[in-house]
Amino acid sequence: MQFKKVGQRIQVLRYEGYDKDRRRAIVRMVGSVGRYNYLPSVGLFERLTAEECKEVEAFIQAEQGREAAATDARTLRVVLSQLEKAAPLLDAGNVFDVGGLDPARAARVWRSIRALQKSMVSAGFPRGRRTTKNSVKTDPRQQSIPGA
Repeated sequence: MQFKKVGQRIQVLRYEGYDKDRRRAIVRMVGSVGRYNYLPSVGLFERLTAEECKEVEAFIQAEQGREAAATDARTLRVVLSQLEKAAPLLDAGNVFDVGGLDPARAARVWRSIRALQKSMVSAGFPRGRRTTKNSVKTDPRQQSIPGA
């Protein structure tokens, strides 16, 4: 079986031999599968042998797994940009004017941040260290500024 992505569908192609006169493979389209919802066309599985049905089902499962992995990767990439966008909005102070954040939703945000912290630590990412204003260390060899 061969699978070819064409537009919104994935064509299911069957190899049926070789045409010596035309010097080409004989490949017939048996049916198709939705590219995003993975629904087979009407009668697809009736036209396939049991082995071919298993091959198509394995292909669909593999594609769904790849799509789920890509979605997860996109989600992780977007988290940072969304957090970076949220901080200036909160600093601007007009969050309550536009109805973007109420106390219940703020509590959900705090719970989500704590859950994210736990997940990152359990995944092996070290926790960042806090820096205070007085944590700037000066070189002991540096002379003090007169009058300061």
